Amino acid sequence: MTFDNDDMVRICDKITDKCGVPWVEQVLRITDENYMPLINWGKSPCRGRGLSYGFYNNASNKNQAEWIHNKTYNVVFNFAFNTLVDLDIDKDGIYYYENLEVDINNEWKNNKDYWDGTACIVGEYTFKPFSFFKTEDQLVAFAAAKYKSLNNKYMALLNELNDKTAKTWKSLIIKKKQKKAKAKIRELQEDFE
Repeated sequence: MTFDNDDMVRICDKITDKCGVPWVEQVLRITDENYMPLINWGKSPCRGRGLSYGFYNNASNKNQAEWIHNKTYNVVFNFAFNTLVDLDIDKDGIYYYENLEVDINNEWKNNKDYWDGTACIVGEYTFKPFSFFKTEDQLVAFAAAKYKSLNNKYMALLNELNDKTAKTWKSLIIKKKQKKAKAKIRELQEDFE
């Protein structure tokens, strides 16, 4: 199955009806042709970048802590990584997160210079060609089911993320206070030696 722009708009309207969530026209940029998860989306179309239609999660896009991060790489993502499901016209297929979880980006774990222990929601995109689906209705049903499942998972993970981050930061603050207290004790001990 190959779709043109008008087909995509019609299909996205059907998915919107099933999901109750609007779609956003966006620009697809492949940052690494050989590795599918390194995909970046901008919010508005521009020339020569590849057009796609994305379905965003229901969380606030204003809070960076709520962004979904790539599980493996330290790539700075924009709001578009909150796109749970994306239909790409140029690639003739659908991108979606295979799974989402609260974790720490692997590169952050291994680099003590810029890792503060903060967890984030991580995942990697997978791709399925439109030709996989026998009918347009199958594509719509698949996209809607994926979106609903991922959005439910994402919203549940937000609560887990807030708890985990709060505990991490509390632990870091306690460690800093303990370090200051030990330094002060050493300083006082020197006065009595």
